[in-house]
Amino acid sequence: MRKNSFAQNHKVLFLSAFLTSNILNTETGFRLRDIQFYFELFANWRELEKISPDFGVQLTQIKRMVQHFKLNGLLVGTRNGSRESFKFSLEGTLQLLEELVACDESLCVEDVIFVQYFIKTYKPYLIQYLLPTESPVKPQVRDRINFLVEHDGVVKNQIIILDCLLKDLKSRIRESEEIISFVKSKVEAGEALPKVIQQMNKQFIYQFSHRKSFSEVYGALPDALQDYEIREGMQHRNNNLFAKLIRSYETQRAFLVSLLP
Repeated sequence: MRKNSFAQNHKVLFLSAFLTSNILNTETGFRLRDIQFYFELFANWRELEKISPDFGVQLTQIKRMVQHFKLNGLLVGTRNGSRESFKFSLEGTLQLLEELVACDESLCVEDVIFVQYFIKTYKPYLIQYLLPTESPVKPQVRDRINFLVEHDGVVKNQIIILDCLLKDLKSRIRESEEIISFVKSKVEAGEALPKVIQQMNKQFIYQFSHRKSFSEVYGALPDALQDYEIREGMQHRNNNLFAKLIRSYETQRAFLVSLLP
């Protein structure tokens, strides 16, 4: 799914709609309108149309996604007269499920709640579809399926992601505090700001050091703003951005933990 596209922004709903349509239409295959219906049904459950009254998806958007899956060998299409239908392969279905449960990006809390509900509610049907008794699968595939239909998996995965974010933010604050202390000592010793900034280049790095040095960043600022950023800006950022993000993520983490048994 293309980054920042409508499909990417509502990936959870689309993946759930594709999985549902595929599993419920094992004999005939699903149609584009099936995806449209389940996407809009799940969006209704999420109350998204209350937030955005024009919320909805067009068949042309779904068709582009289907073409993407076909090009990647995850789905096949058949035509019976004017009726065109589609089916995911086993690997295609597993990739949908994997992206839904074990994605490597942060999901909003509402999406996590929905995915946990979706997997927990429809787990028996997912297992019946993915592990049919008449078609034995390899042990490693069975293990993969059992892992993916663990309904708490999405919650645990998102807690791991939040832990990484919290670790990074706390590291940012510690590094900023070191720079703040360094700058304060140099300024109090009477050193000029340009010289202090030059020394910062040698003493410290930040996450965009490979793009622009401290001298390049601060040198592009008007004098008054440069003075503010050096003397107060980092501390203000720690207190009013990073610290508040930490509180927000910690609140989210605590809520996610409460969803676990």
